[in-house]
Amino acid sequence: MSFKYHKILTKHLQLELGRVFRYAIWAGVDIRIEREKLKAFDPLFLRPGVNLLGAVGYGTDLIYTVRIPGDEDRTSEVKVRFTELPVSIWANLTNDEKRRLQISKCAGVSVIRSNREIDYGWFFMGEKRKENYDDWWRCEISFQPDLDEVFGVTHTKQEIKETEFMLGILVPDLEQIARALNNRVRLQFIELKKIDLLPFQRIN
Repeated sequence: MSFKYHKILTKHLQLELGRVFRYAIWAGVDIRIEREKLKAFDPLFLRPGVNLLGAVGYGTDLIYTVRIPGDEDRTSEVKVRFTELPVSIWANLTNDEKRRLQISKCAGVSVIRSNREIDYGWFFMGEKRKENYDDWWRCEISFQPDLDEVFGVTHTKQEIKETEFMLGILVPDLEQIARALNNRVRLQFIELKKIDLLPFQRIN
């Protein structure tokens, strides 16, 4: 393995693992790659790490009480939160900077199981297709292992498969919020263009 490739691979691993284990790192767990301490990466851009800071929460957290499969007397909570990225501040970053900083091409939902990210993708958005404007907001869904079955958690605990059960619970709210956030971002870019702050910039 060449030194250049090794360095690129190490940097990629630091970013990916910093995102996956961000909650553990914030809690004080010391994780190292080749003796270098891992730093957290927050895809919601709310908490300190190697990421930028500046996002704000959108609305209040959504809390769903879900019955645990096989035990109708017990329930567990699913928590959903959304954040908006600061369009007026970050829009004039170059496209290369936006990609490097994980702003563009990173629209999606961070799925957290027991404080560890097990998946990241375009989940529970119903018929809302992903657009460039969706790079400017983020979503996080968190749950505990007792809901693995309804989230379709794979045996490796590193992926989910959307189930009809959770689609029925989450999509009505998440799709509506995603469309609202997309429209808010779109309007912000229109306003920036009106005052000539984005004469040559693309949104991604």
